[in-house]
Parts: sequence; C-alpha cells; structure tokens
Amino acid sequence: MKPDDNEAKPLRSVALQNAQAVLLARERAERELRDSNERITNILESITDAFVGLDHEWRFTYVNPQAEDILRPLNKSRSTILGNNYGQEFPDLVGSLVEAGFRRAVAEKVKIKLELFCAPLHAWFQIRACPAKDGLSVYFLDITEQRQASDEQRRLLRSLSEARDHLEKPVQERTAELAIANENLRDLSVRLMKVQDEERRRLARDLHDGVGQIPAAISMNLGVVQAQSENLDARGARAVSENVHLVERVSTEIRTISHLLHPPLLEIAGLASALRWYA
Repeated sequence: MKPDDNEAKPLRSVALQNAQAVLLARERAERELRDSNERITNILESITDAFVGLDHEWRFTYVNPQAEDILRPLNKSRSTILGNNYGQEFPDLVGSLVEAGFRRAVAEKVKIKLELFCAPLHAWFQIRACPAKDGLSVYFLDITEQRQASDEQRRLLRSLSEARDHLEKPVQERTAELAIANENLRDLSVRLMKVQDEERRRLARDLHDGVGQIPAAISMNLGVVQAQSENLDARGARAVSENVHLVERVSTEIRTISHLLHPPLLEIAGLASALRWYA
C-alpha cells in the first residue's frame, strides 16, 4: 500500500462522518419543520375563525374548513381555489377597500381590520389581515348577527328620538301657552291691584272729603250748644259734653280709616315713607 493511501483513509473517514452529520441535521430540521407545519395546520384547522393564506402573488396557499364552509354556498372549495389568484376567484374584491387593505398590510407590514358586506351571502364579515413571511394571513368572522343587533338598536334609538321630537313640539307649544297665560295673569293681577288701589283711593277721598266733613259740622253745632250749656240742666249739659267727645272719636276713626285705605304719604312720599308712617 502506498503511503498516500494511508494518509487518505482518515480524510475519507472524516468526510464521511461530516456528510453523515449533515444528513442527520438535515433530516432533523426537516422533521422539525414537518412537526411545526403539522402543529400550525392543526391550529388553523381547529380555530373558530375562517382562515386563508395568500402568497406574494396573491394566490391561495391555504384554506381551513371554516373558510370552506363559508365559501361553499358560492360553489367554491379548497380544492378549486388553492393555487388560484384571489382576484380570479373573487373579481368583486379587485379595486375594493379590502384589496387596498391587503396591499397596505403587505407594503407597510401592519395589521389591518375592516368590515365587509358580502351581497351573494347576505352576510357581514369582520376581516383581519396580518403580513406573513410568505405572504398574507387573512382571518374573517361572520358578524351578521352582531350587525343586525346593532342596526336594530340604532333603529330603536332612532324611534325613541323621533318620539321625543314628536312630543317635544307639543311640550314647547304648551310651555309657550303657559308662559302667555302667566303673563296674562300677571297683567290681570296688576290691573286688579290698580283697580283696587283706585277704589281705596276713592273711598278714602269720599270719607275724608264727604263723610269726614259731617262730624266737623256736627262738632261746630255742638260747640254752639255747649257754649250755652248754663241754660241746660245737669243731664242736658252732660249729654252735650259726651256728644262732643263722641263726634271727636267718630272724626278720628274716619280719618284713620281714610289713611289706612290709601295713605297720603304713599302718593306723595312713596312706599318707604308710607311704611315708616304706618309702622
């Protein structure tokens, strides 16, 4: 055996070992990748949301059973759409807000969420798109019932608002009528007070200028009689004296009533002075 052959044997052995190690590492990596893909597939198959995967060419790479159930009424299945461009399968999405959202998610590496009404399915969907290493991951959830409940609530609130507006006008009209009635009542009260004041003034004037002059005349006459009281007996003189006092009391009462009905100070000096005088 040549010396070179002896030296080559260890080299070939090392190379063989390295090759085997590489193969084992590759097999392990492939196995781990298969396990990872299997776990991901199991997750995507079991989630409640519908899910589809799109590659950078906008072709379907994955469709889970929930997505297939939603697409079935459109005569579409996993086997018929996998590998096809989404614009080819759903031409209505081309140029739509959904497509704009997909392109923005990929271009800006951001998550997007939007709502879409699908007329052929008569359903509302919430769509969430997340950029992925190999394209775009799209989740969509049927939210028709939630939208219907929300629309029903809005219709209820609108009905309540309309009812409120319908009632508000009569309330405003009634409030305006009450305001007018109150104003009329105030005017009437002012007129009544004015009439009452005028009547008091008239009575006070009549008492002072009319009835009040009669005791004065009687007092003058009694003064004449009292001056000749020496010609009367004791009883007559006493009666004259008492009549003089009675007439003075009547005159005082008439003046008091006249002042209380309409104090002269009220018209001459004002309310404050009249109240001080009255107190």
